[in-house]
Amino acid sequence: MTIICATHFTDTSLEAVKVAAQLARTHREALWLLNVMPHAASAGREDDVAVTGALLAEATRLASEGLVVNTASVFGPLTAAVKQVCDAKRASLLVVGDSGQTLAPLVVGPLDRFAHTIGVPALFVRKADSFLKWASGTAPLRVAMAMDGNWKSAAAREWIIRLASYGPIDLVAAYLWWPKDEAKPKSWAKVTPRLEADTSFSRLPSNVRYRMRLEPGDLTVGARLLATAQADRADLFVLGTHPHRGPCGQQWSVSHEVLATAPMSVACVPDAAAFLAAPTGQPSQPDLLRVVAS
Repeated sequence: MTIICATHFTDTSLEAVKVAAQLARTHREALWLLNVMPHAASAGREDDVAVTGALLAEATRLASEGLVVNTASVFGPLTAAVKQVCDAKRASLLVVGDSGQTLAPLVVGPLDRFAHTIGVPALFVRKADSFLKWASGTAPLRVAMAMDGNWKSAAAREWIIRLASYGPIDLVAAYLWWPKDEAKPKSWAKVTPRLEADTSFSRLPSNVRYRMRLEPGDLTVGARLLATAQADRADLFVLGTHPHRGPCGQQWSVSHEVLATAPMSVACVPDAAAFLAAPTGQPSQPDLLRVVAS
Protein backbone atom coordinates (compact mmCIF):
# COMPACT_ATOMS: atom_id res chain seq x y z
CA MET A 1 0.00 0.00 0.00
CA THR A 2 1.04 3.60 -0.53
CA ILE A 3 0.86 6.58 1.79
CA ILE A 4 0.73 10.05 0.24
CA CYS A 5 1.72 13.01 2.42
CA ALA A 6 0.92 16.43 1.00
CA THR A 7 3.24 19.13 2.31
CA HIS A 8 3.91 22.81 1.80
CA PHE A 9 6.76 22.96 4.33
CA THR A 10 4.91 24.65 7.19
CA ASP A 11 5.26 23.49 10.78
CA THR A 12 2.00 21.56 10.60
CA SER A 13 3.05 19.97 7.30
CA LEU A 14 6.27 18.77 8.90
CA GLU A 15 4.24 17.23 11.73
CA ALA A 16 2.19 15.38 9.12
CA VAL A 17 5.39 14.15 7.46
CA LYS A 18 6.53 12.71 10.81
CA VAL A 19 3.27 10.80 11.18
CA ALA A 20 3.25 9.53 7.59
CA ALA A 21 6.87 8.42 7.88
CA GLN A 22 6.24 6.55 11.12
CA LEU A 23 3.24 4.75 9.63
CA ALA A 24 5.21 3.85 6.50
CA ARG A 25 8.07 2.61 8.66
CA THR A 26 5.79 0.37 10.74
CA HIS A 27 4.68 -1.71 7.74
CA ARG A 28 7.41 -0.86 5.23
CA GLU A 29 4.86 0.87 3.05
CA ALA A 30 5.67 3.14 0.13
CA LEU A 31 5.75 6.82 1.07
CA TRP A 32 5.32 9.75 -1.30
CA LEU A 33 5.95 13.35 -0.30
CA LEU A 34 3.87 15.62 -2.50
CA ASN A 35 3.83 19.35 -3.11
CA VAL A 36 1.31 21.07 -5.36
CA MET A 37 2.19 24.26 -7.15
CA PRO A 38 -0.73 26.24 -8.60
CA HIS A 39 0.76 27.29 -11.94
CA ALA A 40 2.50 25.13 -14.50
CA ALA A 41 4.24 28.29 -15.69
CA SER A 42 6.48 28.05 -12.63
CA ALA A 43 8.04 24.81 -13.90
CA GLY A 44 11.79 25.23 -14.20
CA ARG A 45 11.77 28.57 -12.43
CA GLU A 46 13.32 29.41 -9.08
CA ASP A 47 10.28 28.49 -7.03
CA ASP A 48 10.07 25.08 -8.72
CA VAL A 49 13.76 24.46 -8.05
CA ALA A 50 13.29 25.48 -4.41
CA VAL A 51 10.35 23.09 -3.94
CA THR A 52 12.20 20.20 -5.58
CA GLY A 53 15.21 20.90 -3.35
CA ALA A 54 13.10 21.04 -0.20
CA LEU A 55 11.37 17.76 -1.06
CA LEU A 56 14.73 16.11 -1.77
CA ALA A 57 16.16 17.37 1.53
CA GLU A 58 13.23 15.93 3.48
CA ALA A 59 13.40 12.64 1.59
CA THR A 60 17.14 12.41 2.22
CA ARG A 61 16.62 13.01 5.94
CA LEU A 62 14.03 10.23 6.09
CA ALA A 63 16.27 7.96 4.02
CA SER A 64 18.91 8.30 6.73
CA GLU A 65 16.34 6.77 9.09
CA GLY A 66 15.89 3.72 6.87
CA LEU A 67 13.02 4.80 4.60
CA VAL A 68 12.89 4.96 0.83
CA VAL A 69 10.86 8.05 0.02
CA ASN A 70 9.52 9.17 -3.35
CA THR A 71 8.89 12.86 -3.97
CA ALA A 72 6.62 14.58 -6.47
CA SER A 73 5.94 18.17 -7.41
CA VAL A 74 2.78 18.63 -9.48
CA PHE A 75 1.06 21.64 -10.99
CA GLY A 76 -2.59 22.60 -11.11
CA PRO A 77 -5.62 23.06 -8.84
CA LEU A 78 -4.83 21.69 -5.38
CA THR A 79 -7.59 19.12 -4.95
CA ALA A 80 -7.48 17.83 -8.51
CA ALA A 81 -3.70 17.46 -8.40
CA VAL A 82 -3.73 15.56 -5.11
CA LYS A 83 -6.49 13.29 -6.35
CA GLN A 84 -4.57 12.60 -9.54
CA VAL A 85 -1.53 11.43 -7.60
CA CYS A 86 -3.61 9.38 -5.14
CA ASP A 87 -5.35 7.65 -8.05
CA ALA A 88 -2.14 7.04 -9.96
CA LYS A 89 -0.34 5.57 -6.95
CA ARG A 90 -3.38 3.66 -5.65
CA ALA A 91 -2.96 5.39 -2.34
CA SER A 92 -4.35 3.78 0.80
CA LEU A 93 -4.04 6.94 2.88
CA LEU A 94 -3.60 10.69 2.40
CA VAL A 95 -1.90 12.50 5.29
CA VAL A 96 -2.16 16.29 5.53
CA GLY A 97 -0.98 18.82 8.09
CA ASP A 98 -3.82 21.05 9.23
CA SER A 99 -2.42 24.53 8.73
CA GLY A 100 -5.63 25.40 6.87
CA GLN A 101 -7.95 24.83 9.83
CA THR A 102 -10.60 27.50 10.07
CA LEU A 103 -13.03 28.34 12.83
CA ALA A 104 -15.46 29.99 10.40
CA PRO A 105 -18.34 27.50 10.18
CA LEU A 106 -19.56 28.67 6.77
CA VAL A 107 -16.18 28.72 5.03
CA VAL A 108 -15.44 25.71 2.82
CA GLY A 109 -11.71 25.16 2.54
CA PRO A 110 -9.15 22.65 1.20
CA LEU A 111 -9.78 20.20 4.04
CA ASP A 112 -13.44 19.88 3.04
CA ARG A 113 -12.52 19.30 -0.57
CA PHE A 114 -9.95 16.66 0.40
CA ALA A 115 -12.51 14.93 2.62
CA HIS A 116 -15.21 14.77 -0.05
CA THR A 117 -13.45 14.40 -3.39
CA ILE A 118 -10.13 12.53 -3.03
CA GLY A 119 -11.75 9.10 -2.65
CA VAL A 120 -9.27 7.62 -0.14
CA PRO A 121 -9.15 7.96 3.65
CA ALA A 122 -7.66 11.32 4.61
CA LEU A 123 -5.89 11.92 7.93
CA PHE A 124 -5.67 15.57 9.01
CA VAL A 125 -2.94 15.81 11.62
CA ARG A 126 -3.32 18.41 14.34
CA LYS A 127 -1.23 16.83 17.09
CA ALA A 128 1.49 14.41 16.03
CA ASP A 129 2.87 13.22 19.38
CA SER A 130 0.12 10.71 20.12
CA PHE A 131 0.47 9.16 16.65
CA LEU A 132 4.23 8.84 16.98
CA LYS A 133 3.94 7.09 20.35
CA TRP A 134 1.21 4.82 19.04
CA ALA A 135 2.89 3.84 15.77
CA SER A 136 6.15 3.18 17.62
CA GLY A 137 4.32 0.84 20.02
CA THR A 138 4.60 2.84 23.24
CA ALA A 139 0.94 3.85 23.75
CA PRO A 140 -2.53 3.07 22.35
CA LEU A 141 -4.27 5.58 20.11
CA ARG A 142 -7.49 6.98 21.57
CA VAL A 143 -10.09 7.06 18.78
CA ALA A 144 -13.67 8.36 18.75
CA MET A 145 -16.35 7.71 16.14
CA ALA A 146 -20.09 8.07 15.65
CA MET A 147 -22.29 5.00 15.52
CA ASP A 148 -25.48 5.59 13.58
CA GLY A 149 -26.19 2.26 11.91
CA ASN A 150 -25.69 3.47 8.33
CA TRP A 151 -22.87 3.05 5.83
CA LYS A 152 -20.94 6.04 7.18
CA SER A 153 -20.27 4.40 10.53
CA ALA A 154 -19.61 1.11 8.71
CA ALA A 155 -16.94 2.80 6.58
CA ALA A 156 -15.35 4.36 9.67
CA ARG A 157 -15.42 1.03 11.52
CA GLU A 158 -13.83 -0.87 8.61
CA TRP A 159 -11.05 1.70 8.40
CA ILE A 160 -10.40 1.46 12.13
CA ILE A 161 -9.84 -2.26 11.60
CA ARG A 162 -7.10 -1.35 9.14
CA LEU A 163 -5.76 1.28 11.48
CA ALA A 164 -5.37 -1.30 14.23
CA SER A 165 -2.69 -3.07 12.18
CA TYR A 166 -0.35 -0.20 13.14
CA GLY A 167 -0.94 -0.55 16.89
CA PRO A 168 -3.47 -0.89 19.74
CA ILE A 169 -6.54 1.35 19.80
CA ASP A 170 -8.85 2.52 22.57
CA LEU A 171 -12.13 3.19 20.76
CA VAL A 172 -15.26 4.95 21.95
CA ALA A 173 -18.31 4.75 19.68
CA ALA A 174 -20.96 7.37 20.46
CA TYR A 175 -24.62 6.89 19.64
CA LEU A 176 -26.66 10.10 19.62
CA TRP A 177 -30.11 9.74 21.12
CA TRP A 178 -32.67 12.19 19.76
CA PRO A 179 -35.89 11.98 21.82
CA LYS A 180 -38.10 13.52 19.13
CA ASP A 181 -36.94 10.91 16.60
CA GLU A 182 -37.41 7.89 18.83
CA ALA A 183 -40.72 6.14 19.33
CA LYS A 184 -41.64 8.37 22.26
CA PRO A 185 -39.21 6.81 24.75
CA LYS A 186 -39.67 7.94 28.33
CA SER A 187 -36.10 7.08 29.23
CA TRP A 188 -32.83 5.93 27.72
CA ALA A 189 -33.69 2.42 28.89
CA LYS A 190 -35.51 1.78 25.61
CA VAL A 191 -32.48 2.74 23.55
CA THR A 192 -29.80 0.94 25.55
CA PRO A 193 -30.87 -2.62 24.52
CA ARG A 194 -30.43 -1.56 20.91
CA LEU A 195 -26.78 -0.81 21.60
CA GLU A 196 -26.26 -3.97 23.62
CA ALA A 197 -27.66 -6.02 20.72
CA ASP A 198 -25.45 -4.32 18.16
CA THR A 199 -22.93 -6.81 16.74
CA SER A 200 -21.28 -4.47 14.25
CA PHE A 201 -18.12 -4.29 16.37
CA SER A 202 -17.67 -8.05 16.76
CA ARG A 203 -15.10 -8.10 13.94
CA LEU A 204 -12.73 -5.68 15.62
CA PRO A 205 -9.20 -7.04 16.17
CA SER A 206 -8.16 -8.12 19.64
CA ASN A 207 -5.92 -5.05 20.05
CA VAL A 208 -8.95 -2.73 19.80
CA ARG A 209 -10.55 -2.08 23.16
CA TYR A 210 -13.93 -0.45 22.63
CA ARG A 211 -16.94 0.82 24.47
CA MET A 212 -20.20 2.46 23.41
CA ARG A 213 -21.63 5.67 24.78
CA LEU A 214 -25.20 6.85 24.63
CA GLU A 215 -25.35 10.62 24.32
CA PRO A 216 -28.30 13.04 24.21
CA GLY A 217 -28.72 15.01 20.99
CA ASP A 218 -28.85 18.36 22.73
CA LEU A 219 -26.43 20.18 20.38
CA THR A 220 -25.68 20.06 16.69
CA VAL A 221 -24.49 16.62 15.65
CA GLY A 222 -20.87 17.65 15.19
CA ALA A 223 -20.71 19.61 18.43
CA ARG A 224 -22.16 16.76 20.49
CA LEU A 225 -19.83 14.19 18.92
CA LEU A 226 -16.81 16.41 19.52
CA ALA A 227 -17.86 17.04 23.12
CA THR A 228 -17.97 13.28 23.65
CA ALA A 229 -14.58 12.84 21.98
CA GLN A 230 -13.02 15.56 24.13
CA ALA A 231 -14.48 14.03 27.29
CA ASP A 232 -12.70 10.80 26.38
CA ARG A 233 -9.48 12.69 25.51
CA ALA A 234 -9.52 11.29 21.97
CA ASP A 235 -6.42 11.68 19.83
CA LEU A 236 -8.36 11.07 16.63
CA PHE A 237 -11.95 11.53 15.49
CA VAL A 238 -13.01 9.23 12.63
CA LEU A 239 -16.09 9.78 10.49
CA GLY A 240 -17.46 8.51 7.21
CA THR A 241 -17.96 10.96 4.36
CA HIS A 242 -19.62 11.02 0.97
CA PRO A 243 -19.37 13.38 -2.02
CA HIS A 244 -21.31 16.64 -1.82
CA ARG A 245 -22.40 18.61 -4.84
CA GLY A 246 -20.95 22.05 -4.46
CA PRO A 247 -19.83 24.02 -1.40
CA CYS A 248 -23.34 24.44 0.03
CA GLY A 249 -23.61 20.72 0.72
CA GLN A 250 -20.17 20.69 2.31
CA GLN A 251 -20.63 23.67 4.59
CA TRP A 252 -23.73 22.16 6.22
CA SER A 253 -22.27 18.67 6.62
CA VAL A 254 -21.23 17.11 9.92
CA SER A 255 -17.74 16.57 8.53
CA HIS A 256 -17.35 20.30 7.86
CA GLU A 257 -18.38 21.14 11.42
CA VAL A 258 -15.89 18.59 12.76
CA LEU A 259 -13.06 19.72 10.48
CA ALA A 260 -13.68 23.37 11.34
CA THR A 261 -13.75 22.98 15.12
CA ALA A 262 -12.17 19.70 16.26
CA PRO A 263 -9.15 20.22 18.54
CA MET A 264 -7.92 16.70 17.81
CA SER A 265 -6.79 15.11 14.54
CA VAL A 266 -9.54 14.02 12.17
CA ALA A 267 -9.80 11.15 9.69
CA CYS A 268 -12.43 11.25 6.93
CA VAL A 269 -13.24 7.89 5.38
CA PRO A 270 -15.17 7.61 2.09
CA ASP A 271 -17.75 4.95 1.36
CA ALA A 272 -16.01 1.64 2.11
CA ALA A 273 -16.62 0.35 -1.40
CA ALA A 274 -14.54 3.20 -2.79
CA PHE A 275 -11.32 2.02 -1.16
CA LEU A 276 -11.86 -1.59 -0.07
CA ALA A 277 -12.59 -2.85 -3.59
CA ALA A 278 -9.64 -4.17 -5.55
CA PRO A 279 -8.49 -1.63 -8.15
CA THR A 280 -9.05 -2.52 -11.80
CA GLY A 281 -7.13 -1.49 -14.85
CA GLN A 282 -3.94 0.54 -14.98
CA PRO A 283 -4.02 4.04 -13.53
CA SER A 284 -2.88 6.91 -15.68
CA GLN A 285 0.41 8.47 -14.67
CA PRO A 286 0.44 12.21 -13.95
CA ASP A 287 3.20 14.50 -15.09
CA LEU A 288 5.45 14.26 -12.04
CA LEU A 289 8.76 15.84 -11.23
CA ARG A 290 10.13 12.97 -9.14
CA VAL A 291 13.21 12.41 -7.03
CA VAL A 292 13.80 9.07 -5.29
CA ALA A 293 15.92 9.04 -2.14
CA SER A 294 17.56 5.72 -1.39
